[in-house]
Amino acid sequence: MSSELDQLPERIWITEKCHMNAERRNRFLEIYFHLLLAFYSVTAIGNGIIGSANKSEVDGSVLLYVSIITLCISLLIFGFKFGETAAQHRTCYLMLQKIRISYKGHYLNEKYIDAISDLPNHKQIDFLRLAIDDPFSLQQKLKQPNGNCYQFSPLELADYVIRRVATWVFLILLVMPAVLVTIWNFRNFTQ
Repeated sequence: MSSELDQLPERIWITEKCHMNAERRNRFLEIYFHLLLAFYSVTAIGNGIIGSANKSEVDGSVLLYVSIITLCISLLIFGFKFGETAAQHRTCYLMLQKIRISYKGHYLNEKYIDAISDLPNHKQIDFLRLAIDDPFSLQQKLKQPNGNCYQFSPLELADYVIRRVATWVFLILLVMPAVLVTIWNFRNFTQ
């Protein structure tokens, strides 16, 4: 038990860093989806203006499509509450920092459990972002509480890279419908 208590500050530090990654991830998603919502709104308005300036009516199904996507993004932002979740992760890691610095022994473990019990947990990807410094190396720089470096199998590292790339591709693809609709309408405008 004594060795577990000795390793507890290191475990708390790792948890802090994971919550920092979770906050950063949620803040990014909050900003991204707000910008995406603004982009789709401007696209809908812009496509309407392009159609009226051309004295041709923009296809109603196109504007309906953009409006539905705008509504879906609004619901996504509201439903996932990225900003609120980011604030909770921030509260958690600040509380963990205070606990790690202020308490020792069994009381540290008790305070640690109390702190994380009422707040959201970070996701596996938040830990992997902390632990995987170089996705092309099986052994990483971050050390476990027992002093050994974290090691990942090639499959785990490939999974990490694929998930990161897939997330970015997905976020980029969310922009594409509005871009394609605008290009299509602008093409009709210039003809």
